[in-house]
Amino acid sequence: TRGRELLSVAMLLAEDARRRINQISGLYCFGKECVGQPGAFGQDPTKLSVDVTGLGLTGYQVSQTLNRNHKIQVEFADIDTFLLIVSIGNTSKDINRLIAALQAIAAEAPGSTRNRVRLRLPSGMPEVVMTPREAMFAPTVKIALRDAVGEVSAEVFSPYPPGIPLLNPGERVSAGLIDYLKELQARGGRVQGQADTKLRTIKVVARPGLEEKKINKDVASNGEKRDNAPISGVEA
Repeated sequence: TRGRELLSVAMLLAEDARRRINQISGLYCFGKECVGQPGAFGQDPTKLSVDVTGLGLTGYQVSQTLNRNHKIQVEFADIDTFLLIVSIGNTSKDINRLIAALQAIAAEAPGSTRNRVRLRLPSGMPEVVMTPREAMFAPTVKIALRDAVGEVSAEVFSPYPPGIPLLNPGERVSAGLIDYLKELQARGGRVQGQADTKLRTIKVVARPGLEEKKINKDVASNGEKRDNAPISGVEA
């Protein structure tokens, strides 16, 4: 079979791309030098994880520009990086087109963001108050996310990438977690799993006095009528 030959070509193309990416000011694509460092036991040479903090852009912005202006689709992106995968279907022409696109983006980039405050996850794990099943089937109420500190979530909040839940049903909402989600969204990140994709509201487990106090506060802030605010069962 030609499997070994085809994969060897893909690996060579990836290494060429990595070398050329690292020649572009503001970009860094790590390679074998990371192996042996804490948490790194190996490296897939066909995956190109590119740090863009030196450009003054986010990984989301570079990903969107590659897609919209250069017809190049990345695997995924986050605040500081984006990921490309070189396969047996790629050729040197593809690599040349990628490098040209990144050079064009770098030439128009505003500059380093290394002084930017890094977005860090809240310390510790959320307090588990009840099981996810108990929270999902408990009576719930929708409240403003900003007012949810101390309440028990009835929804999943999962930043993507990596797609790992930051908050699960049955866990207590903290101020640090809300701040993180809001800042992630402000920087172009995506949060999945929850009903309100704009992160304005959250479904929490109902408790005595919660519905009137919280819903009225939300009405006062947004001017929206909430006469039929749910308080029994999980919403459709």
